[in-house]
Amino acid sequence: MVNYRHFMNTVLPQALSSLFAQHHGLVSTKMIQGTDLPAHWLSYYTKLGLLERTQYGVYRLVGSAGTDQDHLLEVMLRIPKAVICCLSALAFYQLGTVVPSEIHLAIANKARRPKLEYPPLALYYFSPQQFEYGIQTYAVGGGQIRIYSKEKTLADVLHLSHRIERSIFLEALKSYLNHSDRDLKKLFAAAKVCLVEQKMRSYTETVLA
Repeated sequence: MVNYRHFMNTVLPQALSSLFAQHHGLVSTKMIQGTDLPAHWLSYYTKLGLLERTQYGVYRLVGSAGTDQDHLLEVMLRIPKAVICCLSALAFYQLGTVVPSEIHLAIANKARRPKLEYPPLALYYFSPQQFEYGIQTYAVGGGQIRIYSKEKTLADVLHLSHRIERSIFLEALKSYLNHSDRDLKKLFAAAKVCLVEQKMRSYTETVLA
């Protein structure tokens, strides 16, 4: 005879297991709130060792493979109105060889500073026009991330030369200009929004010369 209590203590309920499968092993408390599942299940099965809390409000199924971009998705689950930017966006698009030690995140100019246990964040406060321009959405695992386009990312990195080394920008620009899908019209339009159009044109002409 099956010991039901023992079974429940060692195996996730099918409905919860399906939710984790749907989202590639990563689920937030907000996802649970949108279902009929008991709210306490995430913390309950974490105590039993079947789940692990990666940060406040975000849980991973123990043993799940996940994706290479889970760290970005975890941040998006916690701060859904933010946008992945700068070095994190360069790494996502593989523009250059930079590997950031922090998640680079853009938030609205007057937004409250997010409280996040992990991973560490590098925050950028943009004006409304600069914040809203060039946002794209990509599917990552079982969720979505908001990230600036390649062109907007390059413009931001150039605009933020007081915080980001110029060599990083130049390496990324060269990589972008070598791509078959490069679009100089979009690049200069993004640079105009970031108030660095002339600088972007100058650097682009030098790289292409």
